[in-house]
Amino acid sequence: MSACPTGCGRSVTLGNLMCAPCWHRVPRELQTPVWVAWRQLNKAVTRGLDERAIRTLKREHAEARAAAIEHAKACVVQRELFA
Repeated sequence: MSACPTGCGRSVTLGNLMCAPCWHRVPRELQTPVWVAWRQLNKAVTRGLDERAIRTLKREHAEARAAAIEHAKACVVQRELFA
């Protein structure tokens, strides 16, 4: 287990991007690119696509993850401000 990247203080189980409460604060339009990029990357690695394609997919996945994490972090900060 590791700490949730949003700074909420919860633990994250292996294989998850963030804890469930933070993930549920991320809007569907930011969740979907994370899932799509992860699936495409997983398929590319499994099928043995060339390194260039895999690097591109890794970058797309990292960008989608970063957008989701930043949104969830903002939710955590807002929650703390108004708690």
